[in-house]
Amino acid sequence: MPAEQVAGFANPLVLPERVVKHLLARLLGEPFVPNDWGGEHDDLYTTRVTLNDRPTPTSFLLKGAGLKGMLTPSRLGKNGDQLTRMLRQPADLFIVQHVGPVSRPAVRRPRLPRAPHWQSPTRVPQGLT
Repeated sequence: MPAEQVAGFANPLVLPERVVKHLLARLLGEPFVPNDWGGEHDDLYTTRVTLNDRPTPTSFLLKGAGLKGMLTPSRLGKNGDQLTRMLRQPADLFIVQHVGPVSRPAVRRPRLPRAPHWQSPTRVPQGLT
């Protein structure tokens, strides 16, 4: 859906996060909307986003009107690790939505611990597929 069509829905600054999440899921046609809990990886995960005419697995992290002021890494989850957990999702597009300013450290991709060799993807030499 083009941004011009979304702009007329409502002012997101006054909508509770759960309402924004359900509206977003409805716009995307995503039938499953998970409940919020402290250890969540993201607020919404979907494969229904299209980017460059291709389905793109997408992870959304939503910070509603209840979070006032600057969004910093320490304000992302109880332990400040929600962005790290989000980036472990099998997504190609990661979207963080906040109604206020976002600090530079919050938008930098944190370094993830290197996966053990048994979890790392194996690259198949060309010609063997």
